[in-house]
Amino acid sequence: MESLKNVLSAAIEFGECVFVTEKERGNIGIIPRGVTTDCILCDIVSVSRSCDTQKRRVKLDLVDIQLV
Repeated sequence: MESLKNVLSAAIEFGECVFVTEKERGNIGIIPRGVTTDCILCDIVSVSRSCDTQKRRVKLDLVDIQLV
């Protein structure tokens, strides 16, 4: 969990996209905007399923995501 937070914090600093696997959405590309102890505020910029769409300012639980 700590390494995930470090990667997300670095991505926030540099405005980079991070690819993760999320419990409900599968593989997604996110641009992190803020990290707390248990969740991340981000923009979803890439989706793997055709039924999903890009979204702004989504709150994801850190326990539900893994780095790809």
